[in-house]
Amino acid sequence: MFDKYRDYFDIDPEYFPQVNKELIEENPELWKKFYPHETFVKMLKDIISILSRKQKVSLWVEGAYGTGKSHAVLTMKKLLEVSEEETREYFDRFSNILSNDLFNSLQQIKNSGKKLLTVHRYGSSNINGDADLCFLIQKSIAQALEENGLKGGDNVLRNKWIEYLQQDWVKHFFTEERLERFGGDDISQIIENLQEFEGDALQSLMSQLMDLAKQERLPDLQMTTDNLIAWIEEIIKINDLKAIAFIWDEFTEFFKNNARHLTGFQQIVDLSSRMPFYMIIVTHNVTHIFPEGDKDWKKIMDRFINPICNIELPENMAFKLMGQAMQESRDEEVREDWHDTRDSLYERTHESRVLVKKKANIDDTTLKSILPIHPYAALLLKLHSIQIKEACLTSLRMIVVMKFKDFSILLITTVQTMIIPILPSICFGTFSMKKARNFCHTI
Repeated sequence: MFDKYRDYFDIDPEYFPQVNKELIEENPELWKKFYPHETFVKMLKDIISILSRKQKVSLWVEGAYGTGKSHAVLTMKKLLEVSEEETREYFDRFSNILSNDLFNSLQQIKNSGKKLLTVHRYGSSNINGDADLCFLIQKSIAQALEENGLKGGDNVLRNKWIEYLQQDWVKHFFTEERLERFGGDDISQIIENLQEFEGDALQSLMSQLMDLAKQERLPDLQMTTDNLIAWIEEIIKINDLKAIAFIWDEFTEFFKNNARHLTGFQQIVDLSSRMPFYMIIVTHNVTHIFPEGDKDWKKIMDRFINPICNIELPENMAFKLMGQAMQESRDEEVREDWHDTRDSLYERTHESRVLVKKKANIDDTTLKSILPIHPYAALLLKLHSIQIKEACLTSLRMIVVMKFKDFSILLITTVQTMIIPILPSICFGTFSMKKARNFCHTI
């Protein structure tokens, strides 16, 4: 038997309390560690229903801070993109949650013979009006097309720019300073380049022109909703796409800044009724922004799956994720030794497990998986997490940060609860069981 419990575990050094697109790109395998709780499974079923055109609407994902919305939608994105082998591996890892029928439904969409283009964007605080919204959607789709080696659907925008630049007065607008961004080319050369360029060269020039239109607030050249819709229709057609799934995380600020200017957004999300373009927006709760009975709000809600996909962590998820983070050693002898030790600890915690099961609606299997963390201590960790508004993420952060060094935990936070005097350490024999028991009875 080891002197320290930490020697029985391989603690994942790549655990991150918050996950975003950049983090997953830097750690390509990170999405495979996402625990598919009940609301994630519902979201997966919703996107399958949408992509199979059983419901011709978009998807709204909502949840409080700390519920793992970003990780959930990025895991969904990966499942839409990766090979059948990788998808099967993920489903097999969580076979008690993810059914084979769900796997087959997902693969049927992915194996349709047509490309499914996924797009991801994060943050919406800089959007003020339809022009900004359309510009950013177009820019994000264009980037995804380039990354996937697909055609850019530039004809709509190319023709619009050529027509605009051929007007006589435009020559006076393009001063030497403005032409510097185009390498010193004059208007005639820019028009010629628009007519002749293809591929990356054309997309680069178009991007420069779009940036100029946005910065200079050129009303005739800013992307309109009608132009965007025509452009999306073109790229779906010329690339023979199965669908475009546009994931926009942290979309809450858009509604705060544009609550009374939602006509363009309505038109864009209405696209799903007639073509396979789907917005998947991710927000905190925004219903309080709109007055009860607001007609614009009802119109928008009608364009999304009803009810909204609300990402919630079940009451006992903190315990399940703690167990997930505590991976047993791969060494067979070490594992056998640990199982003997764990079984002994399990027998010694009968009374505390009975109490914690009542308080947290949790089963014996999960409580066993988090040993040697005492059931009382695990419940207190969960409550501590709630106190500082980050749900079960904080419990996991604690487990990784303390690196299982003697299982000591220094509670030097500002939380004003009884946890601090009760929980100087979280393992057997090192804190007052009587105090812990009495405290848990008061919860």
